[in-house]
Amino acid sequence: MPAVREPPLFGTPPGEACLDRPSAYGIARDGEGRVLCVRAKSGLHLPGGGVHLGESATDAVVREFVEEAALAVAVDGFVGEANQYVGRFRKLGSFFRVTLAPPHPPGDPSHEPVWVTPEDAARQLLHGFHRWAVLQAQFVKVELFGIARARAGRAEVQVEAATLGEALAQLAARCPSLAGEVVRGERLTEGWLASLNGERFVAEPGTPVSPGDTLLVLGAQAGG
Repeated sequence: MPAVREPPLFGTPPGEACLDRPSAYGIARDGEGRVLCVRAKSGLHLPGGGVHLGESATDAVVREFVEEAALAVAVDGFVGEANQYVGRFRKLGSFFRVTLAPPHPPGDPSHEPVWVTPEDAARQLLHGFHRWAVLQAQFVKVELFGIARARAGRAEVQVEAATLGEALAQLAARCPSLAGEVVRGERLTEGWLASLNGERFVAEPGTPVSPGDTLLVLGAQAGG
């Protein structure tokens, strides 16, 4: 059984006991691929913050975009989890892909919204777990389960792809042990399934995929 991987942890632990703070953040892009950030006195951040008691992480992201950027958003998918020491807190971060969903609410944002390129965001964001999330959202993540994971000797692979077929071809190139047995050309072989973001099964090589998407590759039979 593969070991459960802990989310990456950034920052320096405080000298005293720290408090865990569940937090949620969103990554929004414009038509040019730029990432929406917010500028505060402390520096550049992804929109987001602490999850309130009884609130879901996705609801927190939607609320924080309204408060910090005066923008309405819809959550599209999950990017990943990463943690960060900030002062007395260890922020347990959940990161999501979001899209702008006008009409936007009236009012002034608490921070200055700014659009920056992913490269600039990865350099300029104040916190390491925010920089990590932006880089994660640049790629399509392929997660392997069961026999595919055992054959590949790894749990996931990051690829740059615009379609399912491109992602599978890159998977086979990166994990030659899967070529022919699990992946043939731009398709999965018989007995294997691909799920896009855990929401629907996909099979056609031309199926579009986007940065930040996750493809789950698993056997069609239980235990596969």
